[in-house]
Amino acid sequence: MNFTVLEGLLTRTVPGPGGCLLWTGARNTKGYPYVRHAGRMVGAHRLAYVLTRGDLDPADAVHHRCGVPSCINPHHLQASTHVHNAIDMHARRALEQRIADLERALRIHAPNHPLLHHTEISEEEFREPDVIDPTD
Repeated sequence: MNFTVLEGLLTRTVPGPGGCLLWTGARNTKGYPYVRHAGRMVGAHRLAYVLTRGDLDPADAVHHRCGVPSCINPHHLQASTHVHNAIDMHARRALEQRIADLERALRIHAPNHPLLHHTEISEEEFREPDVIDPTD
């Protein structure tokens, strides 16, 4: 493991909810972290994965198990196919849309409901994301 490069990456993060390490450096338009390494721009999350887990097939994606594009915590990353990564992303977006729809309905029918006023998740309430088997 190349600790010098990894330590350099980690100095450009801040702690986030659920153990995320949120990238504070450059990001692309979709929020994914980028850094110059070995003379070219690479995904900081992909570099964090390679530095801690070893080589990655160039055709593979690095999947954020936490669902946070700016997270570079190696424990939140796993190798995945681009197809599986896209399927997970669309499923997550559909779930987020469903939650937003339910919150809108709740605001109309029960505006004082406690679920509408609970905005932070404590460490005790946070559950690590399920490990997704990319071969499924």
